[in-house]
Amino acid sequence: MKNNYHLVVIATIVIFFLFSCHNTQNHSEPEMKPLQETLTPSSTAGPTDELVIKDEKLDKNATVLAGLDTSNISDTNTLKVVRKLNRIWTYKTQKIIQPIQQWMKDEHINDSIASEKLMFYPFSGPDFEFANTFYPDADEYILCGLERSGNDSSLIFSDKLQPDSFLISADQYFFYSNRFGFFRTLDMEKQFEKRGVIDIIAFYLKRAGATIGMVNNFHWSPTTGELTVPDTARKANVCYFKFQLPSGKSSSLYYFRKDLSDAGLGKDSLWLQWVKKEAGNKQIVSLTKSASYLMHTTYFSIVRNFILNHSSLHIQDDSGIDFAHLKNSGRKTTLYGSYSNVISLFKNKFQPDLKEMYHSDSSHIKSLPFRIGYNLKIGETNLQVTYR
Repeated sequence: MKNNYHLVVIATIVIFFLFSCHNTQNHSEPEMKPLQETLTPSSTAGPTDELVIKDEKLDKNATVLAGLDTSNISDTNTLKVVRKLNRIWTYKTQKIIQPIQQWMKDEHINDSIASEKLMFYPFSGPDFEFANTFYPDADEYILCGLERSGNDSSLIFSDKLQPDSFLISADQYFFYSNRFGFFRTLDMEKQFEKRGVIDIIAFYLKRAGATIGMVNNFHWSPTTGELTVPDTARKANVCYFKFQLPSGKSSSLYYFRKDLSDAGLGKDSLWLQWVKKEAGNKQIVSLTKSASYLMHTTYFSIVRNFILNHSSLHIQDDSGIDFAHLKNSGRKTTLYGSYSNVISLFKNKFQPDLKEMYHSDSSHIKSLPFRIGYNLKIGETNLQVTYR
């Protein structure tokens, strides 16, 4: 089963390298001392709207890593990359992020959801940007991916930050995310092997205007179901942020390095129990996009059923939960965008019943004012919004 998982991931990488290589020919080449005050993770879900006290060093380092403070950078190549990054970010914000935010408001997507919520984002990698775009007022965000979380060499913790190598590589880090709205797994395995994804999350937080109050590494034990401060950097498999957004909303974020296949969760049965316990009285909301159609298979049924059974609001594209399972779950589902085909790599994941629903009810299906995801290659974006 694990081999099947990796075959799907590798195949995903190949197709996107092939269809996007013409875009990469000329693009620019765009580590952690633990805090002395360590976090004791809470397993109960209380309000998180208290004022976040800014950690000056962490917030400053994150600001520099995000390319938002170049006052101490003199290298002309680094400054050139930052200027390009800013131009791309402005374009992406105007064409994708802001339209998604407006669409969420216009369609009243979150209106029926309680004010206190935990946002669950499987197969996310470090993608806080879209987690925050779809759910800007979550009390907690739980992200997970196969990539390392962080360690004591991650740049966010540096006492004498040298950001040039990170910023010079930024165009590579964010190339696919900026253009298609997702990270490529094989890229992340190489790019974040040394320092993990923690610096990327810090980047996104500052680009979202957040004030950072706490950052830590943790070790999740599948045996005890507990988060502890690791005694060595190699044992870190979770990173944690506490921050405050420009709206005044105080939130926290956990990124777990996690195999979400049934085989992986079978060896770590306590983790989803921890997620439910962490939510407490909060409502769970969720997102999946560009998720390699993994939950269409029988060997990702545990995480699929967790979403169907526990998420009050789930937003996805067709690569998330297959339409047959959505229909059989009894959830109320609304379709958006268009769906007529899938890219050639995933031709065996085409859903005739979903296409039929899009075509038979086309007069009631609203278009989307943005484009993201795999089906950009065929000129489509689709989303399904489903409530429990």
